[in-house]
Amino acid sequence: MQSRERIITALNLGQPDIVPSYEMLISPPSVIKQIIGREPIFYNYKYLYELWSKGKMIDKESVNRLNQRFTEDCYETYQKLGLDMIRFYAVGMDPTEWWRGEIRPPTSIKKVSDREWVVDGKRMLYDSLSFWNWEPTSSIVMKGPDYVRSYVKNEGRRMIEEVKNAPLDNVRHLVKLNKGKMFILTDVGSTNNIVSDTYGVSEALKWFYTHPDVIRSLYKLYADLSIETGKVAIDCGTDGVQICEDYGYKNGPWISPAHFKEFVLPNLKRMSRVFRRKGAYFVLHSDGNVKSLMNMFVDAGFHAYQSIDKIAGMDLAYVKKEIGDRICLIGNVGHDVLISKNMSDVEAEVKRCMRSAAVGGGYIISCTGAMTDSKLPNIKALIKYSRKYGKYPLKGLS
Repeated sequence: MQSRERIITALNLGQPDIVPSYEMLISPPSVIKQIIGREPIFYNYKYLYELWSKGKMIDKESVNRLNQRFTEDCYETYQKLGLDMIRFYAVGMDPTEWWRGEIRPPTSIKKVSDREWVVDGKRMLYDSLSFWNWEPTSSIVMKGPDYVRSYVKNEGRRMIEEVKNAPLDNVRHLVKLNKGKMFILTDVGSTNNIVSDTYGVSEALKWFYTHPDVIRSLYKLYADLSIETGKVAIDCGTDGVQICEDYGYKNGPWISPAHFKEFVLPNLKRMSRVFRRKGAYFVLHSDGNVKSLMNMFVDAGFHAYQSIDKIAGMDLAYVKKEIGDRICLIGNVGHDVLISKNMSDVEAEVKRCMRSAAVGGGYIISCTGAMTDSKLPNIKALIKYSRKYGKYPLKGLS
């Protein structure tokens, strides 16, 4: 089987020739540099901020080259590692404007410290290899429910129109490079952006009780943005779309299962219908302990659930038993083995995951969530052992 066919078979709960291998995020950038042999643009946002703060690579021609390089770096990273599925971003640099679909230099940028920058008047904090909006005035929730109602009605309409007209040239370029070999999974945003509102999340959680209409309108807006982004990405040739969520934290979901069913699930079902009608696969990424939500992931119509957060206590064998005959499972390899000095730790982790979820098919091996730190020999060992122990019929897993 070729990589794309292998992934499709697993997503359809079948048993391919070998358990497919995937990584949602490969990092740090120093590892990507070792893989492709040059300083990467792909997922190297701090490097870009450094360039732009010095007035470099900000003209239109240079920005076009950066976008092209971002795409080529991504493709080469996955291709050279021999992975079966590529995760790509239909997103921009600013996490508050993820629908734009391309890298754009800011109008103004100033480096305050190695971790803090001021970008277009907003304080951005560099943490876990990403930039996070740390500007209190950016919180729409802290401006009150009436402001949010107006924001959804007016700004939301503008954002949706911008999404509909987004060319997503980066996705088109990736599809052209790939030539149908690997499965392309494109991120199309998040429905749960309220938990990314650093200053407003506590207030937003209260609104489920005090202002349910506002919460409902926010979820609908974010779902609409993801739907429109996904439709454009699918038309560009992507095989599947992924929403990148954090529905839970270490001890459980952010909101009750009853609230999830009322506010979130209807939007997920709506998204699933749209994407499936367009012939694409629909994948959920969610970190956290989401045991109480898993059956609703199935009801929502997802083809796959990615992460299965080991750190949050998500036991892969339990998840397989509960929902693994109805939805493809992706993940659960512990991050610790990617920095271990002992390759036998990697081998043991691969065997554990294969025993827990690969029997009968419907499993794609990858790290829990997104790779946050790694060593290249460990990544290569993970892929090597996945190929060794993931051949069907499965053998040597005792």
